[in-house]
Amino acid sequence: MNEIHFKTCTSAYNCLRDMARQIEAALGNDGNWRIVFEDGLRAFAARISTVTTSLELLDKPFDVQVAKLSPEEWAVDTDQRTAEIFFGMDSALECFVFALNAIGYLKSPSDFCDIATAKGLRQICSNNIASKNAQDKTNPRPGYAKYFPRVVECWSAHSELIGEVITYHDVSKHRSCIVHTSSRGSHSLPNDPKSPGAIFRAATRTIEDIARDFHRFCELLLIETVEEISTVFEIAVTRVDHT
Repeated sequence: MNEIHFKTCTSAYNCLRDMARQIEAALGNDGNWRIVFEDGLRAFAARISTVTTSLELLDKPFDVQVAKLSPEEWAVDTDQRTAEIFFGMDSALECFVFALNAIGYLKSPSDFCDIATAKGLRQICSNNIASKNAQDKTNPRPGYAKYFPRVVECWSAHSELIGEVITYHDVSKHRSCIVHTSSRGSHSLPNDPKSPGAIFRAATRTIEDIARDFHRFCELLLIETVEEISTVFEIAVTRVDHT
């Protein structure tokens, strides 16, 4: 097989698609796993694009002259972008799991969620990879530790960040605006946003902080995924590190 090179998120994405087609040629497409995998992967990329675009627009109100800037309009526009950012990050996590589950299902159907049934598809979630809930008897799914241990390690190492993303997204979609205070390039978020009076407490994290950490996490996650799929399915990959 031809070697595949990657060094950025974009090339890792393209690499994963190329690998899936090589795997399909060798092992077939039972359950239409490749379509499910590529749809999940494409959605992951789209959500990352949402985060990037909305983050770039977050500072747009500061381009308006102060005399012409309506505080209420600024607040609404800022919350719109904030909600888009956290939706994008949270959804990206779910879409990544959806994609990886599909290719894992090809390797070992009993160790992953069934992609051929509605019930199996409903069971796909972030906790499939790593779960701290002792009451959850179905997660994590055994296939991740068995076939993708480095993905599990990367995911677990960033559990605090993942928890932040999920929590802020929950608040922004179900409760209220969450931006604490703002200046150009720095939009602060309340600590413990689900507790009463959160908006009035001092903030230690900004949207920009979380987005930056999330981008680094996604880069690492994609690299680990490429390398583990290459090992599991014996596809040669040459890593080219960032320069």
